[in-house]
Amino acid sequence: MDTADVIIPETLDHMARAISECRSQETLCSTLDVFTRWAGFRWYAVHDANVNWPSVKRSLEWIWLTNYPSELWEDYDRSGFARHDPIIRALECSASAVPWTEIPTIIPLSRAQEDVLSSAFCAGIRAGVSVAVRVPGRRQGIVTLISDHPIEIASCHKATLGFIAPIAFDAANRTGDTHSPHGTTSNLQMSPRQLECLVLVARGKSDWEAGQILGISEQTVHRHVEIVRMKLGVRRRTQLVAKALHLGLIGYGDVL
Repeated sequence: MDTADVIIPETLDHMARAISECRSQETLCSTLDVFTRWAGFRWYAVHDANVNWPSVKRSLEWIWLTNYPSELWEDYDRSGFARHDPIIRALECSASAVPWTEIPTIIPLSRAQEDVLSSAFCAGIRAGVSVAVRVPGRRQGIVTLISDHPIEIASCHKATLGFIAPIAFDAANRTGDTHSPHGTTSNLQMSPRQLECLVLVARGKSDWEAGQILGISEQTVHRHVEIVRMKLGVRRRTQLVAKALHLGLIGYGDVL
């Protein structure tokens, strides 16, 4: 039986402790990836509740952690779907985790919101479940699990995510690699491996090609690049390279 079908308290407690004990964003991303796959999903996203809404003035530093493929997120960003994403609206009306298939039963969908859900399906998303993290007097967040294959979201999935979400969001907030509304960062310290991956991305290498050059897996390269991207407070890899050059993290000689 798949472990995603049955909540094993000791295992879930172990996952919760592992997430809460993370002391760096890199470790947290790796741990969230393990949890996501254990729960039967492929991708995760942990972010501030307002990060998808450009019209909202961000007065606080914001959180954005995900292992979702960067090219798919960039397409979402370019298409302007954030303005009409129905997930946030549905979460405003729900006190528990919301499977994406239930969104039409929670809020009436506009044509633009239907297009957002349709585009997600076209991008390879076959199932998703999100939960809002609400802590009185503190920032509000959203945690999501996403699958590239059909999953019937059961009560155990909702309960598991509901239990882990506040722990994951607190860990993301605590590890400190958050971004200011103007794109400055609180910590630009990077490991040698992260810089190696950054240079190869700047040279136009794919995650797979960079992995072959460095002798590491494609997934590991992706994780390193995403951590650098989040540290610099940008969403697209093209922006990542431009900002890294601007800040002097890499030189033009590294790119050529």
